Amino acid sequence: MSIFRFSSVSDPLLVDPGAVTAGIRLVARAQYLGALSFSDEPRDFDRKLLQQVFSGLSQLGVAREANFRFLSAHDAQDVRHILERALEEIEHSPVPSGEWRPLIDVLGESLLSALLGISESSLRRYAAGTRTTPQDVAERLHFLALLIADLSGAYNEYGIRRWFKRNRATLGGRSPGDVLGPRFELDGADAERLRRLAGSLTAAGAT
Repeated sequence: MSIFRFSSVSDPLLVDPGAVTAGIRLVARAQYLGALSFSDEPRDFDRKLLQQVFSGLSQLGVAREANFRFLSAHDAQDVRHILERALEEIEHSPVPSGEWRPLIDVLGESLLSALLGISESSLRRYAAGTRTTPQDVAERLHFLALLIADLSGAYNEYGIRRWFKRNRATLGGRSPGDVLGPRFELDGADAERLRRLAGSLTAAGAT
């Protein structure tokens, strides 16, 4: 599995720094939702790439309105708003059918099952589709997919796995893996701390 590397920003509608940041996050998240394939080749960050992203998301039933708006956008500020809206919609749209394989590839079954609080045998059944992914597992899987998408802008796969094991002062000396324990709540303060910690890496990489 490879993470997108951008060779250039080649579209005048994407010169706004906010649009670049939002667009890079959208591309990364689309990959981990299964809406966009991974590639070994550097890509131009342009309208064509984002159209592929929106097309893939629409097929998964995600950000369809943003897709239609993007097709007719002719203003850089409008593009930024559309990208930011799509990111917001993705936050609330788990897609376990597309998310299992990328996360297993990055984290491995052992670490992923531990972070999800399920057995490896259950993970395999859910990933294979022989059992429906329960809602609570799907929501937690989605949370991890979004974290890893943000981390992918700064770390390779080895670094992402280590990120979950390193203690952090911003987490009270705990590691992200410790925070993602049995008492973890997706709408709690610790979840927001993890989002900010991972998201700050994407923002820094885009400046």
